[in-house]
Amino acid sequence: MKMRGTAIVSGLQVVALGAFLSVAANAAESTVKVKKASAKKVVVKKAKRAKAKSSAAVAKSSAAKAQLVSATLPATSAAPQLAPSVTSAAPPSQTTADAASIATPGSKYYGRFDTAGYGPAVNKWGKTIPNDQGADDGFVNFDNSLSAGYHLTDTVNLQASLNFFWNTTAADRSGFNPDLTLEDPSLKVVNTKLINTGPFNLLVDGRVYLPFGDGTQAKHQFISLRSTQSATYDIGKWTLGLATYIRYYGLTADAAAGKTNLFVYAGPNINYQFTPTVGGFVLYEMGSSHKTATPDLVAVTDLEPGISWDITKSFNFSPYLNMYPGGKFLSLDTISANMLATYKFF
Repeated sequence: MKMRGTAIVSGLQVVALGAFLSVAANAAESTVKVKKASAKKVVVKKAKRAKAKSSAAVAKSSAAKAQLVSATLPATSAAPQLAPSVTSAAPPSQTTADAASIATPGSKYYGRFDTAGYGPAVNKWGKTIPNDQGADDGFVNFDNSLSAGYHLTDTVNLQASLNFFWNTTAADRSGFNPDLTLEDPSLKVVNTKLINTGPFNLLVDGRVYLPFGDGTQAKHQFISLRSTQSATYDIGKWTLGLATYIRYYGLTADAAAGKTNLFVYAGPNINYQFTPTVGGFVLYEMGSSHKTATPDLVAVTDLEPGISWDITKSFNFSPYLNMYPGGKFLSLDTISANMLATYKFF
């Protein structure tokens, strides 16, 4: 999701690129850095359909369907984003989509690369992404996560992720200059089936972001903690889901006023499995952030319809559109073409 909000502050990487909740956040954290040149979209998204259905962006399967890749959010962003689509001031998703992975049968280890790309308006294919009014809101960008994990049990995993952001800054009229930014690395513990009864499944994960990203210490941030929950309910080929997360930003006493210290995200979604490898989804993202020395919360929302396609057992590609219900809704100059992709190494 990456909803370009007017002012959000934390980031979100929710909703896993799994059988559907990966559209989201390493979905949803990810998550976030919305304004590197103007604004970036990242936030939350997506989960995994362990039924061999699709590891697509927002659905999930019975065994690990709730594998929310919570949008990978960059802890270094100045503004966050909702799953993969929010230009805010704090990292909620990340988007970069990072989620618990299903290892090869018999293997205790797994590795994966997730990327969330935020593209241009559908009627103005170019180098910039639109905000909710159709104005340029930064350059096309990608939130990425390279992860390695270990299965403690069939349902509990440990995961370490290296997160980085790529902003395609225009160098001149002939092309782009890559602008790579290291985001805070993260450590995560995931329980893919905390509650699993019949068609209902609840996935939870807890993660800590270490303050080693570019610019994190300059923002006087010494740690970031996040709790993610992904609930799904299967009804035949349909899956109803709700991904939520809370991210806390620990700031030092000398941090300037107006810094994001809390971000809350919710992403209700519905998914339909057309074939064992192709599914469709609609995700509605809501994010609210709080800044220091301010009493009010800043909220933002976006709507994301898309397709999740397991091209191979290792590679999932999920293109989707990002719309702003609170802006010029359904105006082509505000609808952007985005994508999530996941490659599992082993």
